[in-house]
Amino acid sequence: MIDNPSRPDPDGPVRAHMAARPGRRLVLDAQSAVAAPFAGALWVYVAGGGVPAFAGATCVAAAVAMWLAAIRGSDPS
Repeated sequence: MIDNPSRPDPDGPVRAHMAARPGRRLVLDAQSAVAAPFAGALWVYVAGGGVPAFAGATCVAAAVAMWLAAIRGSDPS
């Protein structure tokens, strides 16, 4: 209820609980990790190393992407 902030929204606690679920946060933060396999492939192309290097670089790129999404937040400005 934006018009009358002195009266709390009766559905507020339920909506806040649904928005703060760990699975939902993970899905929203993991969207930027879609590019991680491309970063891993680029790493293997540049530095070599085969499948283990690809897996490691992909994991590191995904972790960094999720960390940056958590730090920056969802505000694009």
